[in-house]
Amino acid sequence: MFENIPEVKDGEVRPLLECQEIQLGYSTPSGWKPVVNRVDFEVRKGETVALVGESGSGKSTIAKALVKLIPLRGGSIRFDGKEVGNLSPVEFQPYRKKIQMIFQDPLKALNPRLKVSQLIEEPLRLHFPKLDRAKRVDELLQAVQLPVSSKDRFPSEFSGGQRQRILIARALAVEPELLVCDEPVSALDVTIQARLLELLESLKSSHGLTLLFISHDLAVVQQIADRVLVLQNGRRVEWKETGQLFKNPEHPYTRMLIDACPTW
Repeated sequence: MFENIPEVKDGEVRPLLECQEIQLGYSTPSGWKPVVNRVDFEVRKGETVALVGESGSGKSTIAKALVKLIPLRGGSIRFDGKEVGNLSPVEFQPYRKKIQMIFQDPLKALNPRLKVSQLIEEPLRLHFPKLDRAKRVDELLQAVQLPVSSKDRFPSEFSGGQRQRILIARALAVEPELLVCDEPVSALDVTIQARLLELLESLKSSHGLTLLFISHDLAVVQQIADRVLVLQNGRRVEWKETGQLFKNPEHPYTRMLIDACPTW
């Protein structure tokens, strides 16, 4: 396993997340449809790993498997050294607050009938029932650079970038270790993208987060990622440190993605 991943030497940070030979897919009326085929990668504590590839490459499918939205069909997912891929929903419950996800479309992820305070309080009520939730909501809004008065408004009253900040605040509420970011800036203009990426970098440092960042935008990936996993049709085709990937892409598909980026 992990034949292209350097061994962890003494003193180095060991993996927080390890995926080995993972297989994922969906059941359809015509039968089983494989989407991810025997993919290996790891995420070390405190780093940002990016998953890149075109639509349909399996990026978001992997993200959903990590938070138990779809089942693992084969292979292994280990979190902090413990096997979690085959746990039942009940058994996985203690890990839900450790692995949180930011979705691409906040309008679909945020209940439009709830105020911001209620949206952020939901996970707090489940995982920290004795906490002063009102105070914590205020702290989280300030952490994502939204005014405290935002808590009395509904998601429809915010811009796309602001709604993403609300999603981030809700994810941070349960003090996660790993934040899975599924195309969080793809629907935003360049200026708002830059501000949100700066926020994620700041929160990563201040909250001790580890990030798995999913994107098709290589300019964004180069800015935020420490290492990059390139997926094509559900298979891993390249896995390198970010600087090396852009300097010396070995696979033709990686070169195609880089050449297709307007920045390059």
